[in-house]
Amino acid sequence: MKKAAIVIAVLLAGFLIRSNLSMKPASIEKYLQELSLKSAQNPPEACEMVDDKIDVSIRQETPTGTWEVEGGKDELCGFMEQGRAAMVLLQGNMNWHYENVKVKSSFPWQSAKVSYDEISTVSTAKIGTVSTKMHYDLQVKRSLFGGIKVTKLKATGGSQ
Repeated sequence: MKKAAIVIAVLLAGFLIRSNLSMKPASIEKYLQELSLKSAQNPPEACEMVDDKIDVSIRQETPTGTWEVEGGKDELCGFMEQGRAAMVLLQGNMNWHYENVKVKSSFPWQSAKVSYDEISTVSTAKIGTVSTKMHYDLQVKRSLFGGIKVTKLKATGGSQ
């Protein structure tokens, strides 16, 4: 009986430590990098990284107008596919980095509110270089086996 209690306590401690570590800013930023890379290179894989019931609101100002996306996973995945298609057509190259990454999570570290700024530069022979700054507010959750999924995404900003 005592051994079973010790095993359960060790497993619970391991679960909580892993939960805490997965919601640290460095872990979240690594996840965001992977999500951004996949959305640019392979949108279907990026779509697997977000929750099926995600709530999406994006408003992005561009040199040619405003892109607005409201809805769920289908709308977000369509937006990523359009972005990927535009990059292929323009034969562009994109670089990005994050600033002001903030993660707010509390015990038992199964979810977090995340905010950050994404600064990106798109370079193409056809339109030159365009720099964009987007502010993101996300809600993320941790699955039982450690994966992170975005459950809410709000983004605003645009060309600088």
